[in-house]
Formats: sequence, C-alpha cells, structure tokens
Amino acid sequence: ISMDETSICLYQGDGKGTLFCEPSRGHGRPQPLQFVTKAKARTNFTHVAFICDDTTMQLEMPQVLIMNEHTLLQRDFESIYNAAPRNVYLIRQRSAWNNGDVLKQILKLLGAVLAPYLGVMYPILLFDVAKCHLGGDIFRECRKHGMNPIVIPARMTFLVQPCDTHTFQSYKRVLREEYDARRMLLE
Repeated sequence: ISMDETSICLYQGDGKGTLFCEPSRGHGRPQPLQFVTKAKARTNFTHVAFICDDTTMQLEMPQVLIMNEHTLLQRDFESIYNAAPRNVYLIRQRSAWNNGDVLKQILKLLGAVLAPYLGVMYPILLFDVAKCHLGGDIFRECRKHGMNPIVIPARMTFLVQPCDTHTFQSYKRVLREEYDARRMLLE
C-alpha cells in the first residue's frame, strides 16, 4: 500500500480563461483572462491517498480530504460527506495540511479497512520522509493496526512512490478538465 498526499487548489484554472480579453501590451495578441481573487487562487486542501496493487482492495482504500474550516463550512460538511463515496473521508480543521495527529487518525481508518484481511495478507505501507510521517507515534500506530511501515528515502520517490509517478499528475489533469467542463456549463 502506498500512501502520499498532494495539495489540491480549490480554483483549478490557470489564470487563462474565456471571460475577458485584455489589450495586448507590446507584441502579441491579447490573452483571454479569467479574473480570480488571490484568496481563491491560494485556497487548497490536502488529499491523502492510499493506493495498492490489489484492485479489489483499492476500492476500499481510504481517500482522505483535509480541509480548512473556512473552506469547508460546518453547515456544508454533512451534506458533502454524505454525498461522497463510502471510502472518502473529510477532515475539517484549522489547517488544510496533514500533521502527525491527523495522520494517526487516518492510519486508524486504514487499519479498520485492513482488519478483516490481516489473517491472509501482510500489509506493507510505503510512505515518504515528510516530517509528519516520521514521528515514533506514526510507526506505533502502523504496527498497532497490523501495518508494516517502510520509509522511502528522499530523492527515491520517483522510483517507488506510485502516487507521485502514476496517480497525482493524471488525477489533477482530470480535476482541471472537470472544472473547465462545469465552468462552461455555468457561463
């Protein structure tokens, strides 16, 4: 099982859009722009992803979204949580970033998914050297839930971290495409 996290920008545009066209300054043609506030362009949440090589188990792997309490308002939390697939979990807190305490909660979720299979599988959990992954509490939490942690050394993730090498890039591309398609429906 490979675990990694990625930051997802709430605003999926890249600054270019279809709404306005500013006059050209210097050479070249005017570029279409979509105006967005700095706050919106800087609002992110964290997706903690688990992937594995067993397609049946993959459907059960927790996918955790960590959101800032100002981004995901309490009034919206329950309806979004209820609409999400059963393996998607939302964490609403002061910060949208992962930390040791949140990671222990997340490992507990993964442990609950793995518990029925521990007699027939030997779960190995791969993760990188992010600071929040390396606390002693994290290793104890893994072992408590039957997981065998392996830390991928720095500058080696491109070899053995499939979230980085195969998942996140295409995931973010699909998010941008879906964002653009939905935005076009609104215009």
